Amino acid sequence: MMILFYTLCIRLAVPVLLLRLLWRSRRNPAYRYKLFERLGYRLLNKPESRASEGDQWIWVHAVSVGETLAVAPLIEKLLNADPKRQVVVTSTTPTGRAQVERLFDKRVSCCWVPFDTPGSVARFLAHWRPSLTVLVETEIWPNIVLQCKRQKIPVMLANARLSSRSARGYARAGLLAKPVIASLTLIACQQKADARRFIALGADSHKTLVTGSVKFDIARSRVIRQRDSLLEQLAMSSDRLIFLAGSTHHGEEELVVAAFTQLRKNVPSALLVLAPRHPERTASITRSILAPSPFHWLLRSTGQVVSADTDILVLDTLGELAALTAAADVSFIGGSLVPHGGHNPLEAAAFGVPVITGPHTFNFLQIFRALGRAGGAIEVIDAETLGQSVTELLTQEVYRREVGSAGSRYVEENQGALVRQHALIDQLLSD
Repeated sequence: MMILFYTLCIRLAVPVLLLRLLWRSRRNPAYRYKLFERLGYRLLNKPESRASEGDQWIWVHAVSVGETLAVAPLIEKLLNADPKRQVVVTSTTPTGRAQVERLFDKRVSCCWVPFDTPGSVARFLAHWRPSLTVLVETEIWPNIVLQCKRQKIPVMLANARLSSRSARGYARAGLLAKPVIASLTLIACQQKADARRFIALGADSHKTLVTGSVKFDIARSRVIRQRDSLLEQLAMSSDRLIFLAGSTHHGEEELVVAAFTQLRKNVPSALLVLAPRHPERTASITRSILAPSPFHWLLRSTGQVVSADTDILVLDTLGELAALTAAADVSFIGGSLVPHGGHNPLEAAAFGVPVITGPHTFNFLQIFRALGRAGGAIEVIDAETLGQSVTELLTQEVYRREVGSAGSRYVEENQGALVRQHALIDQLLSD
């Protein structure tokens, strides 16, 4: 009964969702790109250059940029392991879709995820006919899961995580959530706590495994190549210390600039790389925060080099944050000084870059706690403590190296999830 009620609500919400996408497209036209795909219509044809008889199609759904980057090593391994396996990747946001296209170009098929109505999902499945559906992290959509179950398509929740906050929300919707979670074929959890929460919500304990997070299995060589190329394009002096503020949200940029003001009193040549989580906010940030400041700032999208007079580089492009993270001397992880829940700190840690975070880290709570215990992350509470921590790290090289080395060791000790989750996909496809 709850599934029927949910489906009715989603169907009634479709016109509102379409209007919301059109409204958001005023600032970002990509929101209205191929709008009918979201209803399961006008889907991309299977590419003849890659499709052949006997191919197995795998549907991977990664909602946005963070999930796409997290699952990218797994998609790469799927593409390289067996030429008979083809991948279609769906996204919800334009930034997520752009990230898929940038990472994989024509090697995967890319489209919008269908709205979670029976009709939209059925049309999508009839078109792609996947042998396996892989949902990433927390993307549990009732009609997607149940439609796949009816058509005997196994559904794996890869790199699965479930915060205590999200678990409480699912528990309140128990009559809806429990049969959906119980219908998942396999849940590959990042942590033991995630597995316990899924089992408490109705997941089969025999199908709920702890594999670790593929976010630890970072393709270092690819990022290093991109970093070296980007630094050459920017003509950035190797003597400048870089303070990176990555994936920042509304309310954080002014705090970061205040911290940078404090830093420059001690390190006059330091460069701030400011990377808003949503690049469409760039105009608002430059107008309200950077323009009134005394700093000279530059938009990465202009293609200009970073001169000695450049104080702040605004990363308003997609696909370059990882490279600049690898080039940074200290990295603040955005979404944590405001109650957004934080973002993935592992890329910075993997390259030996000290991590600074605010107190709001519930999206990656266990990772931040473990990284902090290992000595690779420092927690701050406001602009003043952020400025103090950045200044200490950039003026004390030995301390900076100790924190960075502790983070990289923590990442290395937790690698291996990529191999384990790929083996599980092999098993599901073989079965």
